[in-house]
Amino acid sequence: MASESTRHIKGLSDTIWADFTVWPGFDEASLAPDKLAKFLNRKEAIKAYLSGSKVATIRKEYGISEPQIYRLITERCICNHPDGQIYGWRALIPQTRIVQFKRRSPIVINQWGHGAVGAFQTLLDTYPDVREALHKKILKVPNTRKKAWNVVNFKTIDLALVSPKS
Repeated sequence: MASESTRHIKGLSDTIWADFTVWPGFDEASLAPDKLAKFLNRKEAIKAYLSGSKVATIRKEYGISEPQIYRLITERCICNHPDGQIYGWRALIPQTRIVQFKRRSPIVINQWGHGAVGAFQTLLDTYPDVREALHKKILKVPNTRKKAWNVVNFKTIDLALVSPKS
């Protein structure tokens, strides 16, 4: 492993991911210039850190502290991605959500309609049968012989969810 980390990182050392050259990536050219600059700054800082560069040098050159680099690695880069690999370099894309939003406070909607972020997810988590009914209805494979496209009828979904099973 040519690029194996010289530092001990919890969850990274002694794994195949200790070699950052094999971390999953993406098409960096697809990023907007401002996001690309921030991404590349983070990536180069992590590469320097894992290669054993002095922390003071990294902080001066990239403007990122050691705790922040360590957090980027442990809480983002080596987290499991839905594709079965780690996030790798994909975790450094600005505004990329690694962990799904989980509402912690009670839902209180103010007079302007604010305060309901995560309410639908909370509903689905509270009533798994509603989630299952929605999945069956929405993810149903359309019969292409009857229609040229599949249109979701939300009135039917509403009735299916509120009516008791017979």
